[in-house]
Amino acid sequence: MKKYNNRILWKMAVRPLKRNKAKNRMLLTAVILSVFLIFTVLTVGSTYMEMEKIQNIRQKGAQFDAVLVGGVTKKQLEWCRERKNITAVGLQAYSGYPEKTKKDSTLHSGLIWCDEVFWKKQMAPARDMVQGRYPQKENELMATRKSLKDCGMEHLGVGDSFEMTYTDHNGSHTKNFTISGIWDGYGDRQVFFVSKKFFEHSGYTLDQTRSGIMYLNFDEKYLRENERQEIMTRLNLGEQQYFEFSQEMSSWMEVMTGAAGLAAAICLSAYLLIYNILSLSVSANIRYYGLLETIGMTNWQIRKFLRRQMALLGAAGIAVGMSLGIVVSFRLIPFIVTALGIHQDDIHVVFHPAVFVLAVGVAAATIFMGNQNAIKTAGSVSPVDAMCYRGSSENRRRHKIRRGPVLWKMALEQIGKNKKKSAVVILSLAASLSIFLCLTTLIQSHGARTVYTNYMNEDLIVQNDTLLKEEKSDWKQIMDAKFIDSVRKLSGVERVSSLKRAEIVVPWSGEITETWLKKFYEKWQEEPFGEKERNEYKEHPERFDSFCYGISRQEFDYLKENENLKTEWKDFREGKTCLLYDGAMSLPESTFLGKTLTFWEDRQGSPEEKITIGDLVSEEYYGAGSGKGLVILISQDYMKEMTGTLVFRMNISYKEPYDQETEQKVLQKIQETPGRKDFSYTSKIEDLKEARRAQGNMMGVGIGLTVIIAWIGIMNYINTVSGNISSRQSELALLEGIGMTKRQMRGMLVREGILYGLFSWLITAAAGIGITYVIYEKMNSNQIPFEIPWIWILGMAAIILMICALVPVIFYHIIDKRKSIIERIREIQ
Repeated sequence: MKKYNNRILWKMAVRPLKRNKAKNRMLLTAVILSVFLIFTVLTVGSTYMEMEKIQNIRQKGAQFDAVLVGGVTKKQLEWCRERKNITAVGLQAYSGYPEKTKKDSTLHSGLIWCDEVFWKKQMAPARDMVQGRYPQKENELMATRKSLKDCGMEHLGVGDSFEMTYTDHNGSHTKNFTISGIWDGYGDRQVFFVSKKFFEHSGYTLDQTRSGIMYLNFDEKYLRENERQEIMTRLNLGEQQYFEFSQEMSSWMEVMTGAAGLAAAICLSAYLLIYNILSLSVSANIRYYGLLETIGMTNWQIRKFLRRQMALLGAAGIAVGMSLGIVVSFRLIPFIVTALGIHQDDIHVVFHPAVFVLAVGVAAATIFMGNQNAIKTAGSVSPVDAMCYRGSSENRRRHKIRRGPVLWKMALEQIGKNKKKSAVVILSLAASLSIFLCLTTLIQSHGARTVYTNYMNEDLIVQNDTLLKEEKSDWKQIMDAKFIDSVRKLSGVERVSSLKRAEIVVPWSGEITETWLKKFYEKWQEEPFGEKERNEYKEHPERFDSFCYGISRQEFDYLKENENLKTEWKDFREGKTCLLYDGAMSLPESTFLGKTLTFWEDRQGSPEEKITIGDLVSEEYYGAGSGKGLVILISQDYMKEMTGTLVFRMNISYKEPYDQETEQKVLQKIQETPGRKDFSYTSKIEDLKEARRAQGNMMGVGIGLTVIIAWIGIMNYINTVSGNISSRQSELALLEGIGMTKRQMRGMLVREGILYGLFSWLITAAAGIGITYVIYEKMNSNQIPFEIPWIWILGMAAIILMICALVPVIFYHIIDKRKSIIERIREIQ
């Protein structure tokens, strides 16, 4: 008998699924969307995070967890190599710099030696191509196309030789070098790698401040704060050494916490999606459960029947949802990225078994909990009550006749009629919108244009490289007023500003110069500042090369905003106050601020000037140069009185940002000048290309992820509204029966949809933005400022409101076409 009952219950579970396809299709769709949401978003999201790791490696030029700069002692090196949780110790050492070749006399490359660990293990993930081998002999070089172009030797290849003059710790030398290899990849490519023999004969050693760098890899992804502090303590860092953990190592726990929060939000959205449709399904079937009781079916049999019915629907939905997720994640997203033309590398989709388990688990748990609610409801309603069930548990309230927009009031009353059901619909849509907001903000903030920016966000910064040479006789004015004016007149150029530099002499000023020189020698020199240097400065301050830069009002305002300057423009413009460049030396403000500085231009007959130091600035833009003396910033108006100024840099902004045509005009103008080989430039367009190159397909995958979230949110709402309209068709028919016109009906449904959309966006704005900010800060390992992409969000808001308004009307129109008003009213028992 028991086996017979089981067969009957299975048949009863299957039969309604075939007969009521429309109702069951909505529940099946909800399960499919939920499983698809969790699997696809977490799988594609994991792929995105993996691509972000690759981007970070490419930006750094190597894969490492910590770096020690400023020299490496033998004791520190031995300790790191003996420590068990340090898996790799790579070394790099500065060995000199190229001065000139037969083709160019202003070179920008460096001569670097690296050990086998750094070259073969840590740097390998950031390389795309290697031809030849790493240098073994003293006269061999491993080059890049960029470093060869800097020397005017871009036509050379592996095995070719060229003559180059270079400077190391022992002085200047001229030697014939052979290219043993050429590599390409990411990071700093304006460099020549040299052999260990070259480094050993360069006069530099690993423990020198300017030379040794050590890169470390750990076997853990995250080290606690006390563990990081212990490592820094055991290294016993010197005054000029700087040890730093990578952002990934320092913020891994925060990133994982943010990712877990995002995953929880996605699971909540999936839960609400299924639960909402399940509650509608229960309400629609209460009468059916009552009829089953009238023919003798026990509560136990009804519970078993419901469990089997939900098991069949759940299994089918999970299988289809998982299949769709696999197809979209592993096939469709890579196809779309390629079709959009943003395919750069092969897309390796990251799959974690935990995502599979989570997707199935959340769907199964939601179906189980929702089904328990259905069982409870079905068991608590008697057969007589079930026959009269209307699906609303709210107490009827008396209606007051008020003036005003009737349709808006009816729409609002309908939403408030069953507050629990409406709340689930609104929260479900708000959860999807909040996830869209969060992911869009995260992905857009990591766009290539936010990763790299020039000083003051200028499009092009052109530099006079002759002013970086040690011999003052080599300094030239290659950017005169005529040249700058010709660039300013080019079509497409909006603004051109110049940064002028003058050499000044700052006499011994007691505490000011004493503190500056001590700090400078501690930070940048191998030997400490002593009595010999003090006496030399007192007698010949001009040998220490102090400089002043003339800045515009725009530059001053930029510094005032970004460095919280207290100096006022009026005093600065008139030459009463100046700004002192800090030089990353952590100068004590009490020693400098408010003090009077005496200086004069380093030209015969120049008058002595006195100026008050208003603020310290740390902007590296003003730190170029080889002098040991003070660097001050004064106004361009005040600088006009100086006669020996030279233009160091020219900043150019285009009318249209990232305008390649305008940039080509400017670069062509540079090529037409006699000193074209003495120019260098920093281009925002080239930085953008480099950033996109480092990101690979990361942004394409990110766009695919946001599109999936948007699509699921919309499908969630469509599925929910279709179920809502279907369950209310008799009620809507009664409204028509008492005289409500089709136009009024459509107007009421449009208003209902708009209210659902507005309430969802209000929750998203109130709670979603706050949650987005918390998750963003947790996952923001690159320290990019938080900014909401309003264009994307407002665009999505407009689309959602439009869909919310149209979908109820469309489904009402479908029901109206299928059944007449009489047929729908007859369904009311």
